[in-house]
Amino acid sequence: DVDNFYAEYYRLVSTREYTAPDDYRNQMDGLREKYAQKGISIDTVLISQRAGDQRYEAYAYNVLGRIPPGHGSEFYEMVDIDPKTAQKFYQNKGDLSFMPESERQRFMAGIYDLGAMLAIPKNTTKMQWNNAKSGYGNIQQMVKDTFGADIFESIDYMYSLDKNQR
Repeated sequence: DVDNFYAEYYRLVSTREYTAPDDYRNQMDGLREKYAQKGISIDTVLISQRAGDQRYEAYAYNVLGRIPPGHGSEFYEMVDIDPKTAQKFYQNKGDLSFMPESERQRFMAGIYDLGAMLAIPKNTTKMQWNNAKSGYGNIQQMVKDTFGADIFESIDYMYSLDKNQR
């Protein structure tokens, strides 16, 4: 079964370039659920590899998946992860090669800290969280489509002003 998992995993990784970030995450969670039913933790299998980017990518996905929807910013702040770096991680579907080495080391240091803080949620909970995150992303896109791509920057700017300036 582990060999079958690796075959499916590498097939999925080979499609990373052509798969939307949310779809990629959902497919990875589907693999996680499928092999959990067979008694195999794919996170343990991937993380137990001796070294390499796949190990770090799998661990980062695992840890970030523990953050409840809507709480990413506060957790990132606690462990000094730049939210833009986390967003790039998701946009690149877990591929860490886009990061300069110093950014990657800071990101992974924060991931290790988060991993020590957060318990692993049940698969059902994690899938619900992923659905909520995807739904939130869809809503954000609808708002951008309606009010313009810079709407969230405008909102942030408005909240940065004091009450009289607003």
